[in-house]
Amino acid sequence: MAQQVNNSKSTTNKNLFEQIKCDIIERYDDIFDIIDENFDALEYTTEELNRYFQSGHLNYIIHEEEIIDNGCFKDENQAPSQHKNHQQQRERIENEELILSQKLSQLSMENEYETISSNSNKRRHTLNTASSPIVTKKKMKISNDSDVDEKNDDDDDDDDDDDDDDIEQEHIPLYLSTTNQLFIRLTESIIKSLSTLNINDIQQIALIMHRIAEMEIKRLITKVYFKSVTGTLKEPECTLTNIDCRVWPLQVKSLMLTHQKSIATTTETENENEQVLCENLLQQEIKDMRQQIELYQNELVEKKNSLIEFTPSIEQHIYNYVQQYGIKPMKMKRDFKIALTEYNYESEIIQREYVQEKPNEYQIQVAKRLSVTKREFEKVKRELLELKQRIFFNKSLTLLSSSQLTNLNIYNECVVLNQNVRQQFLNQEDKLNQYMKLDSMSRRIRDIENIFYRSQHIFDYELAKMWENHRNLVQNQGMPTTLSSLIERNLANIRNRWRDIYNYRIDYHLRNSYDTLGDIDQNDYEKMTAINHLSFNMIIDTTHQFTSEQIQLLNRGPNYVPVCQMYISTSCRSIDDVIKQQCAPLKHQLASLFLKYHINLALSMEIQQKLFDRFKQLFSISIPSNLQQRALNEKNLIQSIRTSLNQNNLQLFTQLFLTLFLLLFLMDLQNNLILQRTADNMNTFYLGSRADFETKANKYLTKSDAYGIVLCIEDNDMNKGKDISLQSFISAQHSATWKIGQFLNRLLRPIVEKTLKSTTFRDEIDFIRKLNHYVHVEHRLRPTTLFGTMTITNFYTLDIHEKILNKVIFFLQDNLLTNKIGQISIMTIKNLLFLFLNNNIFSYKNKIYKIEKGSPHTMALTETLSNIYLYTWQTKLLTHLISSDEIFGRYKNQIFFTWNKSNALELETFLQHEVLAKNLNVNFQMSISTSVHYLNTYVENRQGQFYSRIYHDSSIQSYTLPYVMTHSKLAYSDWLRTALIHAICCSSSIEDFHQERVYHEVTCLMNGLSLIFVETHVQHFFDFFHTPNMRYSMNQTSYEQLRRQWFDYMQMQYALTDELQKFDDQGHLIHLNYLYEMGPRCQFNKEFYHIWLDYFKNHPNLSKDKVKILLRPKHYHTLNTLLTKEEISSSIERENYF
Repeated sequence: MAQQVNNSKSTTNKNLFEQIKCDIIERYDDIFDIIDENFDALEYTTEELNRYFQSGHLNYIIHEEEIIDNGCFKDENQAPSQHKNHQQQRERIENEELILSQKLSQLSMENEYETISSNSNKRRHTLNTASSPIVTKKKMKISNDSDVDEKNDDDDDDDDDDDDDDIEQEHIPLYLSTTNQLFIRLTESIIKSLSTLNINDIQQIALIMHRIAEMEIKRLITKVYFKSVTGTLKEPECTLTNIDCRVWPLQVKSLMLTHQKSIATTTETENENEQVLCENLLQQEIKDMRQQIELYQNELVEKKNSLIEFTPSIEQHIYNYVQQYGIKPMKMKRDFKIALTEYNYESEIIQREYVQEKPNEYQIQVAKRLSVTKREFEKVKRELLELKQRIFFNKSLTLLSSSQLTNLNIYNECVVLNQNVRQQFLNQEDKLNQYMKLDSMSRRIRDIENIFYRSQHIFDYELAKMWENHRNLVQNQGMPTTLSSLIERNLANIRNRWRDIYNYRIDYHLRNSYDTLGDIDQNDYEKMTAINHLSFNMIIDTTHQFTSEQIQLLNRGPNYVPVCQMYISTSCRSIDDVIKQQCAPLKHQLASLFLKYHINLALSMEIQQKLFDRFKQLFSISIPSNLQQRALNEKNLIQSIRTSLNQNNLQLFTQLFLTLFLLLFLMDLQNNLILQRTADNMNTFYLGSRADFETKANKYLTKSDAYGIVLCIEDNDMNKGKDISLQSFISAQHSATWKIGQFLNRLLRPIVEKTLKSTTFRDEIDFIRKLNHYVHVEHRLRPTTLFGTMTITNFYTLDIHEKILNKVIFFLQDNLLTNKIGQISIMTIKNLLFLFLNNNIFSYKNKIYKIEKGSPHTMALTETLSNIYLYTWQTKLLTHLISSDEIFGRYKNQIFFTWNKSNALELETFLQHEVLAKNLNVNFQMSISTSVHYLNTYVENRQGQFYSRIYHDSSIQSYTLPYVMTHSKLAYSDWLRTALIHAICCSSSIEDFHQERVYHEVTCLMNGLSLIFVETHVQHFFDFFHTPNMRYSMNQTSYEQLRRQWFDYMQMQYALTDELQKFDDQGHLIHLNYLYEMGPRCQFNKEFYHIWLDYFKNHPNLSKDKVKILLRPKHYHTLNTLLTKEEISSSIERENYF
């Protein structure tokens, strides 16, 4: 199918109606989520989830961007003229406005939460009306479920949250209105080819098609009601007693009332005459609907025959449009109504069977209490899940409150001379509003979680109490098997009913957004359309002309992986091509590995072929049509970003220098824009002014003493005609110093870590663990104890190279028994360090710079050298500062210590004179108080009581994921579990922990990770120590016990990490990877390890105890790499390697 699409694109005389089909009918509505439908059955199994907790984890530095071949993203249909590009952009904007109009929920944020717990069906949306060419007398209708729920005391108000789909015949549906942009585009495309047709003709045909489908759906629902009335809706259960299976749905009772028929108020129909009348009435309704359908069908035939040149192809495309925007939502409502009718029928039958057994008063009350508590439990459970789904589908931020809309209007009316300043105000205001809403949603989730926990507890108590009385043979409180079976059936019916209600609400309101805008006026709609063009995670610091859909894509961040791009690539013409490309890296790595360890060629080929065959069997999967459609849409959207910017002489570069460290540049030279990945290694793009950035960069280079100019270079041919002002850098991983740095770091790091171990924190958890031991085990915390922190601001540029080199040599001489590390002498290490330190250079504009202090912090050796340099300084600090009763530790550039000898002013004065004044080359910032934040934790001494929680840096955007390498979904899986462990270890209060847990859940959902991903990982976190109820519990004592278990676990994981690091230091940690987009990766990885073990179980070098194999899937491309131009980057890198 992908090939067919590509072929159709290359055809210049493309069929008009095929274009209509591609551009309108099959347009994919993409929220750019991270898909879970990847055919990986083992992904969420306990065995697979436990792998993270049962293994060590090494920290890797994000050192460079992956550059790929973007041939598949080259514009295959470049616009021949500027006019065509403007036309395409205009159509995209019009289309986005239309999609927004169809997607905005009718629920505002003010009543968003009441929607879940109150009857939203009392509202009736006003549809756009026009003079309809078809006006027929409205037939008597059967009331819908929302009308019924108001009368039903046994059902909750919000069982059915759908609108009245029985549209009056004189009204035209919104999607067929002549003001609907999609409908206008459809009609314009048809009329352009067939001038004999007009918009009214097309509207009339589409409207008749809509009426036929609408009547068919009503007829089917009425048939279901008839079966319920006649007692044939479901096969009766095999029971010894006979009951009346005829059940009148409330909709039927309402119908009878409209005919002024008297019916019984009980659930049984006592009057057989009324039963006959009801059946006859329903049969007549069905017959009338059949006749009405025939009339519509005849009218459609007559209308088609009256039109000249009206072809089956035109009819099919009109029908496709009606099917997509009219029939599909009506069928969704139909299925939901039928499901509710069946559940109501089952509930009534169960109740009659229960009464038939003649239960006593206790048994009646037990059944009633269980039904009520089960309904409340299921209702709150679905409410909680729906609230989280609203975040995932971005429906929590769709509508702003009236005050926020007013604020936006004020900004629009203000006369701001500087357009950039005005845009910054808009972006800042929008982000504040969005953060406030997410914070409010997070608090709401916690409130509902508490209600859910209580309702679950009440239901469990009632159920347990029933069985306890039964087992204890309490008089008149037994529960016969027949009654208990009926209760179980009823509880299952309630559970399934609420499950289907939840699924309907998610599909109809959130996933497909079939809501209308009847309650929203035009002014609010225009404001919300403007708001939709603003971003959430993306930092926008200037004006721009990106469309809202392009911003929505960029808002997913540089880590976002467009789905299934290999499957639609022109370089992959078949599934076999895809498989070969995906497996190619693994085959190459294995071939090199086997050559290194002298595995004979025949065995090497046998293993590779066996793995490839299994790889092919597992991953030979054809992608579903919806994912293929999404892949094409995302490919075109990415291409539109590149194409529109290329027309403005876009250049893209990667740079790796300065503390700005902004790692992905897209420069729109005409509009002076720069698009880049942010320096904090978060999954965030920054869009700003190129001039502002260059001003900051030049200012930094001018003032910093860490860089010196080596050479000024003239403009070369590469820059002529392109006006490129920002050039590339040395690519650290491929530079000459990289491998030297790797080698030296493997030599030096183990010695440094061993020497500094007693005064080093591994991470936040290790810091809190040691501080907890100081407080709760050693009991050293006093009401007057102060906490101190010191942040070394020039950690990576501490001193000139000569002094760093001398410090390293002195350190080695003092801490080595001999003058060698292994077979490498100290003199050799000194010479290699000299080469490393003096050959780190980069280019910026027309100058080549040399790093004169420290080295690039993207290299692991830089941190090791800084630790060595600070060793002597730190030792002196410890001598003057710390006694045996205090705690002192450092993590990279941050120091923490306790102090009990004097007040804060005296301590600060001492540090300024004894530390700062005598070590001018070490720059640091101090904080001394009873409460400080250290790393990502906040700690406080509350009059001798220790308190801690997670600290969120205000300089980092909230609800944002980190930037990761390799496979983003796997990386975020590890990140979420690590974040949960950090939350429980660093939060002394259970309430703080739960708030932090919800924060991480909301963060994942906001960034496109599915609810099943979040729920599975969070629940497994509690299940790991067999404490599933702790997820919603507020028991502080139980929380402390669980917290201690996680502290103990971290000690075990540290040991596993140390073991893994030892393998890495010895060169026995083997990294293997393959390209992955979808398929059973967990199954393949499992079988890979089994095959490896079979072949190398007793191998002297490749057995399990000799090497560690890490097999990981890897993305072929992220948004970060797809926006990179390989040909430019590669040519510049070749120019800048030194």
